[in-house]
Amino acid sequence: MINSQACKVVEVLEPNAIAASTTTDAEFDTANFENAIIIMSFGAMQNALTTCSITEGDTSGSADTAIAALTVGNAACVDVEGTAITLAMTNDSDCIVFHVDLRKRARYLAFNSVTVSGGTSAHSVHALLFNGDTVDMSTNAGAALASTGTGVVSVV
Repeated sequence: MINSQACKVVEVLEPNAIAASTTTDAEFDTANFENAIIIMSFGAMQNALTTCSITEGDTSGSADTAIAALTVGNAACVDVEGTAITLAMTNDSDCIVFHVDLRKRARYLAFNSVTVSGGTSAHSVHALLFNGDTVDMSTNAGAALASTGTGVVSVV
């Protein structure tokens, strides 16, 4: 079997134009999975988001505990060189990818964002949930892997 066939794809936030000054809180269940790859894609944005984070909780509806390393703009959200992943990276055609060891997290995760005032912003979030050794999570654990262009990859 191809390892990628053993993963569950979750559409956390469908690609859509989101109205100005809108708060998004999209929760997803990670039960029975050990790892996640969370992909945040940003299309035509009025401007960068004012909030962009992944939070966690033990029960459905409770995923509101901040995870510093998954809060864009937080000093703990950095790439492997120690450079902060900033809210400015949530602008047109940008992409942020988090690799998450779910064994260290609560069962429920949520994507949270707030769009700026003055126009719509298009973004989406997908999560790939999987088990086992399909991805080596030990390399650079707790840090982000920087990529070229407009994407950033983080391992937490």
